[in-house]
Amino acid sequence: MKNILNTISSFFFTSNVLHLSKKEKKDYIYYISFYVLLISSVIFHSTQNYYLGFIDRMLCYNIVYQGCIRLFKKNNFNNIKKIFLVIVTIILFLFVVYLYIVGYIYKKYCFSTNTIEGENYHSLLHLLSSLGHHIIIYLS
Repeated sequence: MKNILNTISSFFFTSNVLHLSKKEKKDYIYYISFYVLLISSVIFHSTQNYYLGFIDRMLCYNIVYQGCIRLFKKNNFNNIKKIFLVIVTIILFLFVVYLYIVGYIYKKYCFSTNTIEGENYHSLLHLLSSLGHHIIIYLS
């Protein structure tokens, strides 16, 4: 079954692509990573193709890696605002991981047997991920 809501919520990543494109200091690797993730996510959620799902997951892992590099290696934590934003980003990340991993283990949240509930949580995952990466983009 095609996930219409997940396809639509994949477009949250458009805002990350636009945010990166408007930055004065260009980060082409992060930009391309988000652009490719946006395309793969929309196509996967509209087709539910197994192989595209694998590719989409690998691209998600790449975004997590890219975000971690920018959050922890390219930042100096020299004021309270930056520290606060890093803490918020970590909380968002942990919430996304919780929704995904605990949901997978217990067949809840994103992996709920209720398709509508699963779609809603997965869409929330898209939103929270996008917001966390907006903070990372802002800080880098």
